[in-house]
Amino acid sequence: RGRTGAAAQSGAFQRMQEELEERERFAKEFEEREERLRSGKEEEDAGGRAAADSKPAVPAKPNPRVFLDIEVRGPELLGRSGKIEASGRLEFELFADAVPKTAE
Repeated sequence: RGRTGAAAQSGAFQRMQEELEERERFAKEFEEREERLRSGKEEEDAGGRAAADSKPAVPAKPNPRVFLDIEVRGPELLGRSGKIEASGRLEFELFADAVPKTAE
C-alpha cells in the first residue's frame, strides 16, 4: 500500500512540476510578446509622429452601458409561476473600440 501512495504522490508531484513549467513558459512568451509590441510601438511613434501631429485628433467615443434584468424563481406549483427568490440587474460597460455597434 505504501508504494501505491508514493506512486500516486509522485504522479501528483510530476503533474505539479509540469504545470509550473507550463506557467513559466507562458510567462516568458507573454513577456517576449509584450516586448515586441513595445518596440513596434516605439518605432511607430518615432516614425509617425510628424504625420500624427498634422491630423486633427479624433474624439474618443464614450463607452456604452448596457444592462440585463434577471429573476430567479422557485419551482412552478399547480400551474402557477414560482415565487421570486432573487432578482436584480447586471450592468456592463462595453468598450466602444472593441465591441461592434450591433452589440449595444
